[in-house]
Amino acid sequence: MIENSGGAWANARPVTKAAMVLFVIGKFMFIPSAVFTMMIYAMPSAKIYAIVSISLYAGFVFSSMVLSMIGMSQIKTEMRKERQPPSRAEVEKWMKHYELSH
Repeated sequence: MIENSGGAWANARPVTKAAMVLFVIGKFMFIPSAVFTMMIYAMPSAKIYAIVSISLYAGFVFSSMVLSMIGMSQIKTEMRKERQPPSRAEVEKWMKHYELSH
């Protein structure tokens, strides 16, 4: 399990770090995408720049989502491997506590 001895960046997995970086780069691509899209009406030659910047923006954000899902599935499978069923003594203790009978 990951220790809580640092910030979010220090405790993050490499896949999650890559997803964070790609998401931030993608969000920075929003401004050029919006500017080039608005410039299409003034300069028709800006259309290719708009298409490229919007594609990069979408690609970065989409790849960050994919990497985040990969990281979450890794955490889920790791937790599933660590989980152990309760012992018979624990079950009997719970049954006694909640006044259940078999």
